[in-house]
Amino acid sequence: MSPSNKKHGEEESLDEVFKPELVKIVGEDFVVDDPAKIKENLTDYSFFPKHYPQYVIFPKTLKEVQKIVKLANKCEIPVIPRSSDVGFYGEGFPAQGGIVVKLSRMNGILDINERNRVIRIETGVKWKDIQEPLKKAKLRPNMHLFPHPEKSVLSSYLERYPSIIPMYEYSEPLGALEVVMGNGVIFRTGSAAGPGKPEEAPDSVKFVDPAGPGSSDFYRIIQGSQGTICVVTWGSLKVETIPTLQKACFLSTENLDSLIECIYRFQRRMIGYECFVLNNVNWAIILSQQLSMDYAHLQKALPPWVMLLVFGGLKRYPEEKIAYEEEILFEITKEFAFAPQKDLPEIPNADQEILKIIGEPWQKDPYWKFSLKGNCCDIFFLTTMDKVPTFDKAIKEKIQQLGGSTDSLGVYLQPIEYGRACHVEYNLFYDETNSEELQRIQEIYREASKVIYDLGGFFSRPYGIWAEMVYTRDNIYTDTTKKTKEVFDPNNIMHPGYLFKG
Repeated sequence: MSPSNKKHGEEESLDEVFKPELVKIVGEDFVVDDPAKIKENLTDYSFFPKHYPQYVIFPKTLKEVQKIVKLANKCEIPVIPRSSDVGFYGEGFPAQGGIVVKLSRMNGILDINERNRVIRIETGVKWKDIQEPLKKAKLRPNMHLFPHPEKSVLSSYLERYPSIIPMYEYSEPLGALEVVMGNGVIFRTGSAAGPGKPEEAPDSVKFVDPAGPGSSDFYRIIQGSQGTICVVTWGSLKVETIPTLQKACFLSTENLDSLIECIYRFQRRMIGYECFVLNNVNWAIILSQQLSMDYAHLQKALPPWVMLLVFGGLKRYPEEKIAYEEEILFEITKEFAFAPQKDLPEIPNADQEILKIIGEPWQKDPYWKFSLKGNCCDIFFLTTMDKVPTFDKAIKEKIQQLGGSTDSLGVYLQPIEYGRACHVEYNLFYDETNSEELQRIQEIYREASKVIYDLGGFFSRPYGIWAEMVYTRDNIYTDTTKKTKEVFDPNNIMHPGYLFKG
């Protein structure tokens, strides 16, 4: 029985038994039960209700994680894995009490395989930790848009953050995983599923393939499960060679439909690396903070929609490759009312400025999403690019109906797999100390989410109310997910009640 379900006297009795066992596993310094220290270790920027655990535990090794999970099974205590020092969507908090297993001490870069372009890292490795070791090997990660430096690299991929490089071969960067299932069993997926120690694997394998044994894709059960199946201890990730030459250009327009059609055309030709669209609000936030400019002035000067495309060449004929791709882009844009440009309004040589920061975690303080008003609520989903204008119109109309303003609404569009799909993200910036504004943002979040779901938007990462929307409307999917969880977590100790009740 969970401590949250016990009476006060029973909690003390369980505390007398449970805490000493935890101390035996990880040591007294790594079992935190002081409420103030628990809050310090569970930073989250969402406005979702936060229920704090009885303990935060800091394991260092796989065996320690396994012992904690087995002890939790024995005592029927919920376990909530957490890998990052920062959270954005409330996913690292218990729904039914229990303990948080924080993996920040498991922060080793276990292997960098230059030949296969694969790295193996523990779950506690952050974005700020990975850049320099990879650069020494002339490699770079498949990164999402300006990640928070304190965010776990592995959890970013487990949560399906989209890569800013929309190439098909970059869309599945996860390789093999090592996990402790909810029943306490150590499990490895993909090409790590064979016998022996991971460090003894031949270079020809090195956990490149996420599928296995056979054609089973067990990692897909784990990815997106938000800690409701297992605790991930390490994972292998595909990384790429750093280009020897890069060039950037912008396409700016007031017509989103034309820009989307243009993106479709050149993505079919498979040119460029990084490619995404931001509206003038998000570009102004990023560039004003990076270049120490006035946000309001820059936001007014920029066009409503600006797309970035980065060309890159590797060792063989990089100049020729880039020239060929630039020629294709110029040929395509002749049919539209805009052309590739290196400058942006008020920012000469903007192409060079963006190349300094693209593909890096955010370096400035505060984090870019917090610089405008102090906090940010994200609404994101998947759709196809041709449907984006319909969603954009409906969402903005709903915001205005609810008394909100779209003048400071950030928008981020990320093509996926050469434009086959699109990650659409709306950034609602707000001052959390302003109770009236906070209530309005919460209402906009709820109502805009309903609009998106009714229009066919797909919540691939169902946080908060999205989980209820997704799991209550698809009984077959929900029943299948529950049955899968029962196999790997028969006592339902892994984050119970978070994705769905029961």
